[in-house]
Amino acid sequence: MATLTTTVKESVTINGKVFGREVENTVASVTDVRQVVIPVATTPVDLLNFSASTESLGTLVDGDLKYFRVTNLDSTNFVSLIVYDGTNYVSVKLTPGASLVLNEDSVGISPTLSNPSLGQLDSITAASDTAVCKVEVFIAK
Repeated sequence: MATLTTTVKESVTINGKVFGREVENTVASVTDVRQVVIPVATTPVDLLNFSASTESLGTLVDGDLKYFRVTNLDSTNFVSLIVYDGTNYVSVKLTPGASLVLNEDSVGISPTLSNPSLGQLDSITAASDTAVCKVEVFIAK
Protein backbone atom coordinates (compact mmCIF):
# COMPACT_ATOMS: atom_id res chain seq x y z
CA MET A 1 0.00 0.00 0.00
CA ALA A 2 1.12 3.52 -0.76
CA THR A 3 0.73 6.93 0.85
CA LEU A 4 -0.61 9.83 -1.23
CA THR A 5 0.76 13.27 -0.37
CA THR A 6 -1.10 16.40 -1.47
CA THR A 7 -0.09 20.03 -1.08
CA VAL A 8 -2.22 23.18 -1.27
CA LYS A 9 -0.36 26.47 -1.43
CA GLU A 10 -1.60 30.05 -1.56
CA SER A 11 0.65 33.08 -1.87
CA VAL A 12 -0.23 36.72 -2.52
CA THR A 13 1.46 39.99 -1.65
CA ILE A 14 -0.71 43.07 -1.09
CA ASN A 15 0.83 46.40 -0.10
CA GLY A 16 4.08 44.63 0.78
CA LYS A 17 2.43 42.08 3.10
CA VAL A 18 2.57 38.40 2.19
CA PHE A 19 -0.54 36.27 2.79
CA GLY A 20 -1.03 32.55 2.31
CA ARG A 21 -0.17 29.15 3.61
CA GLU A 22 1.07 25.78 2.46
CA VAL A 23 -0.79 22.77 3.79
CA GLU A 24 0.40 19.21 3.23
CA ASN A 25 -1.89 16.24 3.76
CA THR A 26 -1.19 12.53 3.58
CA VAL A 27 -3.62 9.75 2.75
CA ALA A 28 -2.48 6.32 3.92
CA SER A 29 -3.25 2.87 2.51
CA VAL A 30 -3.84 3.91 -1.11
CA THR A 31 -4.20 0.78 -3.25
CA ASP A 32 -5.17 2.22 -6.64
CA VAL A 33 -4.89 5.52 -8.50
CA ARG A 34 -6.68 6.62 -11.65
CA GLN A 35 -5.65 9.75 -13.54
CA VAL A 36 -7.35 10.67 -16.80
CA VAL A 37 -8.12 13.69 -18.96
CA ILE A 38 -11.76 13.74 -20.10
CA PRO A 39 -13.35 15.97 -22.77
CA VAL A 40 -16.50 17.56 -21.38
CA ALA A 41 -19.19 18.99 -23.67
CA THR A 42 -22.37 20.90 -22.81
CA THR A 43 -24.19 17.59 -22.25
CA PRO A 44 -23.34 16.19 -18.78
CA VAL A 45 -20.77 13.40 -18.65
CA ASP A 46 -20.11 11.08 -15.69
CA LEU A 47 -16.75 11.63 -13.99
CA LEU A 48 -17.30 9.12 -11.19
CA ASN A 49 -20.12 6.91 -9.97
CA PHE A 50 -20.55 4.96 -6.75
CA SER A 51 -22.08 1.54 -6.14
CA ALA A 52 -23.02 -0.34 -3.00
CA SER A 53 -21.16 -3.47 -4.12
CA THR A 54 -19.68 -3.48 -7.64
CA GLU A 55 -16.57 -1.70 -8.89
CA SER A 56 -15.99 -1.09 -12.58
CA LEU A 57 -14.30 1.44 -14.82
CA GLY A 58 -15.67 4.79 -13.65
CA THR A 59 -17.42 3.31 -10.60
CA LEU A 60 -16.11 2.82 -7.06
CA VAL A 61 -17.67 0.88 -4.20
CA ASP A 62 -19.19 3.14 -1.54
CA GLY A 63 -16.61 4.06 1.07
CA ASP A 64 -13.55 3.24 -1.09
CA LEU A 65 -12.82 6.81 -2.25
CA LYS A 66 -9.90 8.36 -0.36
CA TYR A 67 -9.17 11.34 -2.62
CA PHE A 68 -10.81 12.93 -5.68
CA ARG A 69 -9.63 15.94 -7.66
CA VAL A 70 -11.07 17.40 -10.83
CA THR A 71 -9.32 20.33 -12.54
CA ASN A 72 -10.69 22.42 -15.40
CA LEU A 73 -7.83 22.49 -17.94
CA ASP A 74 -9.58 24.96 -20.24
CA SER A 75 -8.22 28.52 -20.46
CA THR A 76 -11.53 30.19 -21.37
CA ASN A 77 -14.68 28.27 -20.41
CA PHE A 78 -16.06 27.14 -17.08
CA VAL A 79 -17.29 23.65 -16.21
CA SER A 80 -20.30 22.91 -14.02
CA LEU A 81 -19.95 19.96 -11.67
CA ILE A 82 -22.95 18.21 -10.17
CA VAL A 83 -22.25 16.30 -6.94
CA TYR A 84 -25.32 14.11 -6.32
CA ASP A 85 -26.23 11.91 -3.35
CA GLY A 86 -29.34 10.27 -4.83
CA THR A 87 -31.71 12.91 -3.41
CA ASN A 88 -29.92 16.24 -3.27
CA TYR A 89 -27.21 17.80 -5.36
CA VAL A 90 -24.67 20.57 -5.22
CA SER A 91 -23.58 22.42 -8.35
CA VAL A 92 -20.02 23.76 -8.39
CA LYS A 93 -18.72 26.16 -11.04
CA LEU A 94 -15.10 25.42 -11.97
CA THR A 95 -13.60 28.44 -13.67
CA PRO A 96 -10.59 27.94 -16.00
CA GLY A 97 -7.73 26.36 -14.06
CA ALA A 98 -9.84 25.77 -10.92
CA SER A 99 -10.07 22.46 -9.05
CA LEU A 100 -12.45 20.68 -6.70
CA VAL A 101 -11.03 18.28 -4.12
CA LEU A 102 -12.99 15.72 -2.08
CA ASN A 103 -11.42 13.55 0.60
CA GLU A 104 -14.26 11.04 0.88
CA ASP A 105 -17.44 10.01 -0.91
CA SER A 106 -19.86 11.25 1.72
CA VAL A 107 -20.50 14.97 1.95
CA GLY A 108 -22.92 17.36 3.59
CA ILE A 109 -25.56 18.31 1.05
CA SER A 110 -28.35 20.51 2.27
CA PRO A 111 -31.30 22.28 0.65
CA THR A 112 -31.17 24.70 3.61
CA LEU A 113 -28.33 25.67 5.90
CA SER A 114 -30.50 24.91 8.93
CA ASN A 115 -31.03 21.29 7.86
CA PRO A 116 -27.70 19.77 6.72
CA SER A 117 -27.52 16.12 5.83
CA LEU A 118 -24.59 13.79 5.26
CA GLY A 119 -25.13 11.88 2.06
CA GLN A 120 -23.32 8.97 0.47
CA LEU A 121 -22.49 10.17 -3.03
CA ASP A 122 -24.06 8.52 -6.07
CA SER A 123 -22.30 10.42 -8.83
CA ILE A 124 -20.16 13.34 -9.92
CA THR A 125 -20.91 14.70 -13.40
CA ALA A 126 -19.62 17.62 -15.45
CA ALA A 127 -20.82 19.83 -18.31
CA SER A 128 -19.09 22.76 -20.02
CA ASP A 129 -20.74 26.15 -20.42
CA THR A 130 -20.31 26.66 -24.19
CA ALA A 131 -17.53 24.63 -25.80
CA VAL A 132 -15.83 21.30 -25.18
CA CYS A 133 -13.39 21.58 -22.25
CA LYS A 134 -10.87 19.10 -20.94
CA VAL A 135 -10.87 18.21 -17.27
CA GLU A 136 -8.30 16.14 -15.42
CA VAL A 137 -9.64 13.65 -12.90
CA PHE A 138 -7.39 12.14 -10.22
CA ILE A 139 -8.86 9.41 -8.01
CA ALA A 140 -7.22 7.49 -5.18
CA LYS A 141 -8.80 4.56 -3.38
